[in-house]
Amino acid sequence: MGYRFTANATTMTESVRQIAASEFDHVRRTLADKALPLDRKVHECRKSTKRLRALIRLVAPVLPEARSEIDALSDAAGRLSAMRDKGAVLETLSGA
Repeated sequence: MGYRFTANATTMTESVRQIAASEFDHVRRTLADKALPLDRKVHECRKSTKRLRALIRLVAPVLPEARSEIDALSDAAGRLSAMRDKGAVLETLSGA
């Protein structure tokens, strides 16, 4: 999914907020989806954090708090990685 700045947005800030809101909504829907297995939820949420970090990097020159936001998203993705790794270990051990 690529980013698209829409012509009906009044400002660049509004466009960035719409894109970020869409990503966060994707995370919310993914986590709420009872049909998705945990490993898929983790994967989708990690992808969303990568897209959000890319979006923030895009506007970082005019966003003073960009670095702290990117760091927070990286931390969240790292926690998801730990969850993914634990799941992989459990899956490996249960298949042995």
